[in-house]
Amino acid sequence: MIKDTVKNQKTEEYFVKQIGLTASECEKLWGLLEKKRETSRNKL
Repeated sequence: MIKDTVKNQKTEEYFVKQIGLTASECEKLWGLLEKKRETSRNKL
């Protein structure tokens, strides 16, 4: 689910409110997701 998540206001709010992440944790998470996305693209 989270792998293909698009960064937008709604998902940011979800991470903060539902999962309890801080803003900086959200940024780290987006960074990790971007790296994974690039890695999987390069494998194709």
